[in-house]
Amino acid sequence: MSGTPHTRHLAGFQCLQFGPSDRSRPAILWLHGVGARGNDISLVAKYGLPAALLAARAATNATVVCPQLEAHAEWQPLRVQSLVSTLRETHRNIVLIGFSLGGLGVCDLLCQGGPAADLNVTLAGRARDLPQVGQTGVRFLAVSGELDPWPQMGAFVRRVVELGGTAEEHIMAGQGHYISESGLIHERFQTLIGSLGVGVRLSSGGG
Repeated sequence: MSGTPHTRHLAGFQCLQFGPSDRSRPAILWLHGVGARGNDISLVAKYGLPAALLAARAATNATVVCPQLEAHAEWQPLRVQSLVSTLRETHRNIVLIGFSLGGLGVCDLLCQGGPAADLNVTLAGRARDLPQVGQTGVRFLAVSGELDPWPQMGAFVRRVVELGGTAEEHIMAGQGHYISESGLIHERFQTLIGSLGVGVRLSSGGG
């Protein structure tokens, strides 16, 4: 599935959506970075998976939902949880992926809410706090570029494991911050989404 998305409103957000809302399909919830905030919905498809889908560089069997933050806003845990919960009404498995600022949103959600999506992924993300609630059932993957280190991510991963979750961090050699596409071809990402029946294929690994 690739091509032209449609717009929809979901849990208080305007979103771009690739693919139908269908309980037989998994869903990917994509949280964008700083540059996509505002009221121009096309900005959410500037980088990462939505950009690759729009340009036909990627294909997936999942419905991809890309909400847009308001200008100057951050991904607040309760709002992200509402997105995940709403998607669960129409999709069988949910993969939550956050790039940069979106990755911070994923970490904040796990800090305050514990289990959220079936798989929680950060690409070039960071963590400002450590989880303080149980992480039983959480599956977390952090992918970062070697040239864009966030030392606190290691402590975050260890804390998720200590609190009962499954978590791992992987560093992409020679890569910097812009791994919103190349991170999607990482072997562990592909393995973990595959365990949920989700497939994402990219013809190239851009920024």
